[in-house]
Amino acid sequence: MRLLISARANLTCGILAEQAVTSAAMANDPEGVRILCEARCDPTRTNRLNMHAIDAAAALSASVALEELLMQARHDLHKVDLSNSLHWAMSFRGGSAEIVNRLLDVKANVDYRNVTQDVLVLKLVIAAKSLQHRFGRATMMTRWIYHLQYQTPLMAAVMSGQYEGAAALVARGARLDVRNARGWTASDLAREQLVPDFLKQAFEGQARDCETVYTLAITSSHFEL
Repeated sequence: MRLLISARANLTCGILAEQAVTSAAMANDPEGVRILCEARCDPTRTNRLNMHAIDAAAALSASVALEELLMQARHDLHKVDLSNSLHWAMSFRGGSAEIVNRLLDVKANVDYRNVTQDVLVLKLVIAAKSLQHRFGRATMMTRWIYHLQYQTPLMAAVMSGQYEGAAALVARGARLDVRNARGWTASDLAREQLVPDFLKQAFEGQARDCETVYTLAITSSHFEL
């Protein structure tokens, strides 16, 4: 990496104007993140889909890269919407108690409500998939997009089947009565799929088992470190 950087390799490329540091984040490579930030890659800079490296690390549960990114961007974290990073994490593969805990500790909003990004290509995809869900063949992806507007991290975690993340959000105080733009709560979404008993109990007002799952998961992640 240092050899290529010294040879003036372009650190931003591709049709999405992606920075190399985002690729390092996706690979969960903290050393790569560090080298690229030293070469003046900005981990808070967004691509054409309005995503940055912190979003990518959170979405892919790249916890060690995320930690390095947060350290590298510590003076500029006010520039990024870490609540949106939490939503990305719960929507894809970042639904672990460890990721939830870390993002909430840096002031992500546990009850963040997603607003569709003002990016033309995303708007077109969202409109097409929403129509497909309503009038055509429904899939997991169309269902997620149909319920995307004002979707909370808890709703996203339930819909993506990331139940450890959902338990962590409940344990960290996520509200259960928030509704998305379709008028659905996380509990309403859970009724359409099989969810663990600890979540069913939380939606009935008994969050103790979610707190236990969260505590055990955090303890386990610290033990692995």
